[in-house]
Amino acid sequence: ARAFAPDLVLISAGYDAHEEDPLAGCRVTDAGYGAMAAWLRAIAGEAEAPVAAVLEGGYALGAVSRGVAETMAALGSERAPAPPDVERHPVSAAALERLAAGRWGAALSA
Repeated sequence: ARAFAPDLVLISAGYDAHEEDPLAGCRVTDAGYGAMAAWLRAIAGEAEAPVAAVLEGGYALGAVSRGVAETMAALGSERAPAPPDVERHPVSAAALERLAAGRWGAALSA
């Protein structure tokens, strides 16, 4: 996103990956959604781009409502909170390494 310099950061805010969702089998927590939103808000701030979000799916309604609350808290704060230091899963770390070795390397290091 930094290399692209977006005019708008649009978030497709789906909560299917929540750890309580009965279908996805993923493990994103309420705080994880807030952290992702904070990260996107920080990048949008660097690019001086507005942020918009569109609510998507999720099948655990309590988890959806908490995830939305965390997302909106991160996006609606006066100043974007610093993204928390989150340990990378080995699979995502390997994917980032593969991307960095290819044409996306410059964008990932910016």
